[in-house]
Amino acid sequence: MDVSPDRDVWFVQRLADAQRGLYAYILQLLPSRTDADDVLQATNLVMWSKRAEFAEGSDFAAWAARIAYYEVLTFRKRKGRERLRFDDALVAQLAEEAAAESGQLDPLLQTLRLCMEKLTQPDRELLEMQYADDLRPRQIAERVGRSPGAIAVAMHRIRMALLRCIDENTQSPREDAR
Repeated sequence: MDVSPDRDVWFVQRLADAQRGLYAYILQLLPSRTDADDVLQATNLVMWSKRAEFAEGSDFAAWAARIAYYEVLTFRKRKGRERLRFDDALVAQLAEEAAAESGQLDPLLQTLRLCMEKLTQPDRELLEMQYADDLRPRQIAERVGRSPGAIAVAMHRIRMALLRCIDENTQSPREDAR
């Protein structure tokens, strides 16, 4: 296929138009924005190198998504080969223990922990999926079999409950001191 300067300009325009949708697609497959950024760049490079293979009149978005999918698979395979990769939960636990041992655990963090213990197990799991696993509401909805809207409402309700609990527990020590 032709790779003339006019064709290159045409291709770059299609590539630029596809970026937002392509990034959203990659984010559905890789919940980490940093990883998605890397895969998007790799996908763009592959698409550029294969631009002569794209047949004008074909569905550019579908072609780009297919390349992105294979780049995601390549990325996951490469990540799986890393010998030492700490689990996020382990890193959080180590940081927490180090802070507790040094006696510098923030009282607000202790209050948050107390308030989180008051949540139901399903609510704690939703928080963990969003904040520890870095999943988006749509991904959480797929995991738990609920709609993304229901997840968004639940997350708002959980955050408001935590905020109320923190407010109540941070005000009570001051009242007790009187």
